[in-house]
Amino acid sequence: MECYYFANLKILIVVIVITLLVLLSGCFTTSKVNYFTIDVNPPITKSTTEKNICLEVASVKLVEPLKRKEIMFRKSSVEIGYYSEYLWASTLEEMLTLRFNQYFLCPEENAIPDFYLHIDLLNFEQEFLNGTSRAKISMKIEVINPDDMKVLLHRYYTETEPINSKEIVDTITALSTATSRILEEIEKDLESLKRGT
Repeated sequence: MECYYFANLKILIVVIVITLLVLLSGCFTTSKVNYFTIDVNPPITKSTTEKNICLEVASVKLVEPLKRKEIMFRKSSVEIGYYSEYLWASTLEEMLTLRFNQYFLCPEENAIPDFYLHIDLLNFEQEFLNGTSRAKISMKIEVINPDDMKVLLHRYYTETEPINSKEIVDTITALSTATSRILEEIEKDLESLKRGT
């Protein structure tokens, strides 16, 4: 009788140990995380002349939903979500600052810029609409005179780009393309400002 009791106890202990091991392995298993950045050198479609504008991004402000590292998507006008396995490699502030400063690169290292730029980033996401998907970027730009720090121009810019597949790389590419088109629009406005028109 005693042997039977110990045999059952051993089986019970083995079952408990196996159960705990299974539960613990589930706790330590993590899904694969992928990191992305916007393309800092995508092809520019409209701008063919050499730039004569020297610009420096003074600040970038994000709306609250864009402050997370996870890449954001919008299901409807009132519902958003985040890809838990797709993260930005750095903050959106850092990526946009790099992209703008590289596009409007000052010719000399210590050159005084023609303009400072403040960016309020309002949208930077994948948007699902009626069974289709697109990248959407919108921002408010303030162009500031470095001499007296007065605002010379403030304007809203919005661009969308269709996303034709479910691959996240295509989403990032579409966001990069939309960013480039906004840069081209800003360049035109800055050229007009510099000419005084």
